[in-house]
Amino acid sequence: MIKKIFSVLILSVTVICLSNVSAQTGSFGNTYIPSASGLPVFGELHFSNSNKGQNPGVIYTNKGSVPGLITFYENSSWSNANDFQHIDGFVKSHVPGTFTFPIGDLGFYRPIIMSSKSMGNTASYFLDNPLKNTSVVSVGARSSSSVVSEYTLSDSEYWQVGGDNPATITLTYDLNSSIADLTEDELARLQIMGWNGNSWEIIPSEIDEYQYDISTYNGERSIYKSDSSRGSISTINPIIPDDYQILTFGVQKRSTEAIVNIEYNTSIVQDEMIEFTLFPNPTLDLNQLKVDYELTATSKARLEIYNSNSQLLYQQKLEESKDILKLPFSENISGTYYLGIVTESGSKLFKPVIVTGR
Repeated sequence: MIKKIFSVLILSVTVICLSNVSAQTGSFGNTYIPSASGLPVFGELHFSNSNKGQNPGVIYTNKGSVPGLITFYENSSWSNANDFQHIDGFVKSHVPGTFTFPIGDLGFYRPIIMSSKSMGNTASYFLDNPLKNTSVVSVGARSSSSVVSEYTLSDSEYWQVGGDNPATITLTYDLNSSIADLTEDELARLQIMGWNGNSWEIIPSEIDEYQYDISTYNGERSIYKSDSSRGSISTINPIIPDDYQILTFGVQKRSTEAIVNIEYNTSIVQDEMIEFTLFPNPTLDLNQLKVDYELTATSKARLEIYNSNSQLLYQQKLEESKDILKLPFSENISGTYYLGIVTESGSKLFKPVIVTGR
């Protein structure tokens, strides 16, 4: 009994000490936050490398069912995060607006960006599927195989998220993410996938033209465009993090297993109107196609392209209610494709496009 009481006292002192220093600037590398304990950050957390210990620039938290937690409060920030200096564990943000979570795992810095009007969402990064060895989810999520049903998933990029505040979420990647292999060198196929507790599903998302600057805490864009070797991808609409236990990268498979029944018939609800013309049609390549569209009485809409097997090839959020859009998506394999506009309310209009190829 005395030994048990002594252990509790030691743990309590550790947590109190961490709480006292958290408001100061410093990285506290080699720090470990145990289960059900926390480290609040009120000022700037500056990551640095003291060259002492095994991983001198990394702060760890317990990643179990009741994890340790590092919480950034309003007006707090961080700086100087990278592969050698970050948080390997769970982070919670009370920073309003856009916040970059400085998280990584096993020497890989892989931040996630959340943009929300509210606060209190959490995130952690895993280099391996954190659910595959648990008994609370089905085999589909635990499988060590990267191929699940009609989707092919990343085998090394997983983010565990939480919170009931809607947020636009951005996942980042670099050369080690093997995005080119996953997408078969067709970056436009890349999607954010979410495990909803029963199955993996596509979360409508699009590649950011200019990737996020992962060295800043407030989600600034860089001057560099996203490509297969480095970049970021964001959800088209805000999502509730609690709706998904895990997020990762994925693509829809091209095999016959991926064929689904897509209804291309026009469907208009709530007095919405969708009008668009395509030219030239036929076309040599989809990136030669222009879409002249106009939307009325709609809030949010996206453009979608399917092939003749009803496989989703590309989607893009429409920022304006009226525009002439040139497709940034290339497909020059001859055949019939279906291009459509779908609104958040469920209205849709599809038209066939003939690609003659080069």
